[in-house]
Amino acid sequence: MFAKLLKHEFKATVGLLGILCAACLGCGLLGGGAIRYLTWAEEAGSRTDDTLLTVLSALFCVTAIIVIAACSIVMLLLLVNRFYKSRFTDEGYLTFTLPVNGHQILLTSVITSVVEMIAICLVVVVSVLLMGFIGVSGVEGFWEEFPGAAARFFQMLREAIGFRAVGYVLLGILVVLSGLVGECCVIMLSVSLGALVAKKHKILLALLFYYLIHMAISVLSVGSLASLSFGVYLESMSYSMGLVITALGWLAIGAVCYFPTHYLITHRLNLP
Repeated sequence: MFAKLLKHEFKATVGLLGILCAACLGCGLLGGGAIRYLTWAEEAGSRTDDTLLTVLSALFCVTAIIVIAACSIVMLLLLVNRFYKSRFTDEGYLTFTLPVNGHQILLTSVITSVVEMIAICLVVVVSVLLMGFIGVSGVEGFWEEFPGAAARFFQMLREAIGFRAVGYVLLGILVVLSGLVGECCVIMLSVSLGALVAKKHKILLALLFYYLIHMAISVLSVGSLASLSFGVYLESMSYSMGLVITALGWLAIGAVCYFPTHYLITHRLNLP
């Protein structure tokens, strides 16, 4: 049943995720084309005098950057709305009638949220790279120089990759995953508090709780985690230790938010 619930969660959100990814990639193409035209217009100089097209291209470029940046925010809002809808509305009532326990219900939200956050982050990065690549491809001599530059880049990459570099990459991935898990747990706790405390405007209150929790995390980070990391560097310990501490910090934040959320939805939730 856990697998079926997880599959249902993915089906409920994959459509919106696909729209966001398509919007990001489309803006990457649009922005790249706009940058390429602006590059060509600048090189053409006096040979072109299409002011309107130049202004439109600049607007398209700015709009594409704003939309790509906004997709991550929209994704966050969608996750907040999805968790609220699937746990604190009529759909939530059906969810809690299934033969699954509270931990399984929460874990489905964590897994789907982490996977979707990773997907949208990758698409945003690809969109930005696509925009930049298309934009600079219009520079004179680019295609003549590109194969050699790409070969030199991959040669430098092969020479740089070693056991230590691979370790740093794996630790970086661990930090990202732990950060996403911690962020999902913060979202779940914020929505749970907002849904159970407020009678109206529950999503707005959930966003307020989300902001307050992150403020508390920032204060604790400055007051304790940052100080601990600073002490680690003062003692000349490895950079990898700093990454491990960061990952453990995010996992601790996730645990601090997860268990209260589990308690709230299993002991304080009163669905009609």
